[in-house]
Amino acid sequence: MVCGGAFTPSHFNQGICSVACRAERLRDQSRRAQKRYRGTPEQGFDPKPCEVCGTMFTPRRRTDKTCSLDCSVQYRRKLTRDRARRYYQPRPSRPDAECEACKARIPAPKSGRMPRWCKSCRAAAEDVRARKRVAVRRCYKCQQPVPEAARKPGYTVCDNCRAERPRDRRAYERQRVLRKYGLTQEQYDQLLAGQGGRCPACGTDEPGAKGWCIDHDHATGRVRALLCMRCNTMEGLADNDPAVLRALADWLEREASRSAPSEDPPPGARR
Repeated sequence: MVCGGAFTPSHFNQGICSVACRAERLRDQSRRAQKRYRGTPEQGFDPKPCEVCGTMFTPRRRTDKTCSLDCSVQYRRKLTRDRARRYYQPRPSRPDAECEACKARIPAPKSGRMPRWCKSCRAAAEDVRARKRVAVRRCYKCQQPVPEAARKPGYTVCDNCRAERPRDRRAYERQRVLRKYGLTQEQYDQLLAGQGGRCPACGTDEPGAKGWCIDHDHATGRVRALLCMRCNTMEGLADNDPAVLRALADWLEREASRSAPSEDPPPGARR
């Protein structure tokens, strides 16, 4: 449609063969628009100067004040700036602040919070706070000062709070186990007192490294007794089957009788 050359379109409504022809078509449309905007002498309006560039042009309308589209855009921008200067007053300047330490004058920023200290006083205060943080470390639990010799890697903790942490952990674990089996501390103490403070299976009074184990029925969940750690482990390995434990006891008795010393020497032994 621009150069008149023949081409194979890539889609049904393509009318321009190349990018150069597209640019030429846009330039031609711009020239036609400028010609329509400037008008013709046959319209009857007298030529007048443009408000922006001063070029003489024949307006198409009586209210036209610019000769081209570019001048029209610049003219509208000028009107916008004039309206802004006329109706929008600048914000009054903020008064300067005064330093709380040295009473020096501090220039007020254009926006944001007003400063309370000058740069030198702020730097001195931050230096003092940094020295205090390095010189004295406090325990994060009780806020007591911790000397340099007592510090260890990790959180800053005093010796008293460090000793309380294992005790707190053991007490929490004890309460967790009691809640798991639905017991209170009073019921636990009564159950242990009813056993005489001993394991009902082997009769020992030493519970083990982790304390007395709460034995319960896996089918119903009923708490049966407090066993030592060895008896509770054997019961768990036997899968709560008395027949397995009886068979183990019988086997131990047979092996003990076989290993007992006898008067007759074994076969093949020298006399």
